[in-house]
Amino acid sequence: MVIKGLKEENYDIAFCTNIENEPDIELLPLAKQEIVLITNKNHPLTEREFVELKDIAGYKLVCFNKNSGLRPILDKLFAGAGIVPEISCEVAEDNALIGLVEANQGIGILPLVSTLNYFDIKILPTKEPIYQQSIYMAVRKNRYLPPIVQQFQDFIIENNNQQI
Repeated sequence: MVIKGLKEENYDIAFCTNIENEPDIELLPLAKQEIVLITNKNHPLTEREFVELKDIAGYKLVCFNKNSGLRPILDKLFAGAGIVPEISCEVAEDNALIGLVEANQGIGILPLVSTLNYFDIKILPTKEPIYQQSIYMAVRKNRYLPPIVQQFQDFIIENNNQQI
């Protein structure tokens, strides 16, 4: 986990999604990512103009594993929508999820990332945003940063064009 490495001083700065119960970590908001639904190009859902979360019921889902920052959020969204997804497999990272969806092992829900463009898949718009994920720069509070690391942190903050 990224935060564990940050706390163990394996690195000075980390980029992550939101974390809770980490009082020694400061999170600086950088960007928001829309969460999208992806399918194989031959999947029945591709014929729809848009999809809603309830539309995934009855379809196999390639999902992030329980260690993922997004998985607990998706589990809450599914529960709130009364959906018990049929998970075909669990993965640890985006490209594995996308590749399995491309290979028709299920549909997927993940952040809208640029690597989606390199796969033969369909990105489906949602009627309303399912969820937006925030990306943060994480640093340990009250910890000395070497000048070059402080300059990097300042550069990221000064050149961040996202408003979240």
